[in-house]
Amino acid sequence: MARHAKDEDDFRRAAAMQNRGDSAGAFALYRKLYPRHQKSPEFLIHMAIAAVGLGKHARARKLAQSILRLRPDAGSAHNVLGIVALNEKNVPAAIKHFHDFVASAPTSVEARLNLGEALNKNKRAVEAAVHQARACELAPDRADVFYAHATTLLALGQLKQAVQQFRHALSLDPNCAGAWKMLAELRQLDADSDLKAMSESLDRLKDDHEALAKMHFALATFFEHQKKYDQSFSHLDRANHLVRASLNYDVAHDEQLMGNIATTFTAELIERLSATSQDSKRPIFIVGMPRSGTTLVERILAGHSDVYGGGELSYMADAVAMHGARGPHSYPHSARKWTQNTQHAIAKSYLRHIDDLCPDSPRITDKMPSNFLYLGVIRTVFPHAAIVHCRRNPVDTCLGNFRQMFTTGQHFSYAMDDLVRYYTAYQGLMNHWRSLFGDAILDVQYEDVVQAPEDLARRIIKHCDLDWQDGCVNFKTSEGAIYTASATQVRDGIHTQFLERWRKYEAHIQPLLDGLG
Repeated sequence: MARHAKDEDDFRRAAAMQNRGDSAGAFALYRKLYPRHQKSPEFLIHMAIAAVGLGKHARARKLAQSILRLRPDAGSAHNVLGIVALNEKNVPAAIKHFHDFVASAPTSVEARLNLGEALNKNKRAVEAAVHQARACELAPDRADVFYAHATTLLALGQLKQAVQQFRHALSLDPNCAGAWKMLAELRQLDADSDLKAMSESLDRLKDDHEALAKMHFALATFFEHQKKYDQSFSHLDRANHLVRASLNYDVAHDEQLMGNIATTFTAELIERLSATSQDSKRPIFIVGMPRSGTTLVERILAGHSDVYGGGELSYMADAVAMHGARGPHSYPHSARKWTQNTQHAIAKSYLRHIDDLCPDSPRITDKMPSNFLYLGVIRTVFPHAAIVHCRRNPVDTCLGNFRQMFTTGQHFSYAMDDLVRYYTAYQGLMNHWRSLFGDAILDVQYEDVVQAPEDLARRIIKHCDLDWQDGCVNFKTSEGAIYTASATQVRDGIHTQFLERWRKYEAHIQPLLDGLG
């Protein structure tokens, strides 16, 4: 690459920094070398990858585009552009770039995995599984590849094949904590041999706190299935402590946010913003706390031939963040300064994203639970869109969060005191929305759904202005990938076995009982 020995040394130092995860140090050296090596595709790809690691997406994009001008067939440049597009939540563009990466490097495991990830984000799990299966053939010794394939198979409801791939991942790496966690949730663990292997992994993973937390969550689930609730909670408590200790989180910020939203979205502001609303009733918003039954309600709706189950979509939050900021003001304070153009931009962005996800279905569900933060926006931008609010026994809801290690977000869920405060603030905000919007929000109680499913399903379907179809309660074998924490439970159909689950842990959850009544 370099013509000078000093440049060669600096390049090697930068590459070593990159391999250690020091993107900042590597990028600083690459900037120093850039004037002399800006025509070298090899150099530019290293610099682009470092830029991605620092979140410098615009710079990474420019560097990748420079590579393609120098070498149009450079698949690694498409890989960078795909990663940038994913980070910017432009999934269709990411899929295109990763397809180009695969075309130029068909034996690249990274290409197959990245394309699979992007296809999964677009709910194209069948295609994702094909590329992940090919990655398994290309990398038969990599546990992470088999784990990725297994999670997609599970999303597709292919339980037997998923279990086989999780088991294969463990045969390659007995410390693959994610695989242990999934097998525990699927009730696929042996009480003797697997318990011994998991206990041995706990010792080996003591310095990897994320993996260790997953193992404790797995053991908590295992012991719950064994009806050994004291042992289960001991692992649950340890798992949550490990995750909470790794977070820089203060629930007071969420409490303040929800209070500010209620203060900002007054009846007067709602009236002014509603004058610029859209006619579309295509989206159906399902909101509530995580673990409150949102996936179950979505499956009821997705059983209808006119409804596509979109899953948890970040499109509303993204649109508000992108188009709703006003100078130094962000949401919700910026909403006071919104204009007709703001409202139209938010609506256009949201509708474009759901059209990219599923262009053909008349209706599409968005079951992002935290969209309850944006109901004032939703009601003014899409006044004809249906809103379903999922509720559940507060203690069961919060315990359900405490039992779950989420892939992203939900930082409030790893300490019972945080859960109580967050739930109380959420409840206050929902009361505010109810006072403004009344019957436009349909409250659905989880306990009612599982005990009288058809009655509640008919109410939900009617509220969404749809004709009744029997498939809305016969969804156990319905098509469609499920990516949320409730995937395995929902595929079992509607049942009552999780009602009052909190009673099994009553001796250990006093903060929830005291705080939630």
